Amino acid sequence: MPGALWALFAGLLVASAHFFAPSTEGIQDDNVFKLPLMLIPPLTGVELQQKLDKPRPSPYFWCPTHSDWSTLWITPSILVPGIFSCAVENLKLIYSPRTNLSHSVDGVTVRPTHGFEKTLNPLAPLISELERLGWQWGKQLQAHIYDWRLSPNDWATAREFGWAELKRSIEELQEINGGRKVILAGISMGSTYINAFLHSMVTEEWKAS
Repeated sequence: MPGALWALFAGLLVASAHFFAPSTEGIQDDNVFKLPLMLIPPLTGVELQQKLDKPRPSPYFWCPTHSDWSTLWITPSILVPGIFSCAVENLKLIYSPRTNLSHSVDGVTVRPTHGFEKTLNPLAPLISELERLGWQWGKQLQAHIYDWRLSPNDWATAREFGWAELKRSIEELQEINGGRKVILAGISMGSTYINAFLHSMVTEEWKAS
């Protein structure tokens, strides 16, 4: 997204923060307008790592079967035809009708990883713009990462990088900001993730708080 559009989106978030901020008549501290923001990135904004310990050879002889943690998604090398085939195989999920949950193929462990939010992430220009406007990363501004391959049922039951962690992160962000309401801002698939979370994971009382 061009820088001008990120600046426009940041402006909309700032306007939302001012709109939902409490009445501040007579208060000169501009920080009162900076409601905390929780960003939910698109699937291109979440780095996934893989760890391989496959019990059987890959269908593609050139694909590794054993490795320590390495980047699975998203990396420029994924565009190489042979590597693309390996990545697609390791990104696959197996659905269990019995549990109504999904899991990675045997021998493949996948996890989202922190630290991608401000580097190659398409959210980086937005974060930089918000920081320029006064939001402090880690205090008033945070990002939640998730495994975009999964379904709402998986996110609802995940111990890490799912809805329980998002709910806890929102509550912690609200607490360190003096109980102020937290604005959730999702980009592309991040919006779908937030929508499902708000409709399936939390109560109306929680949302109102």
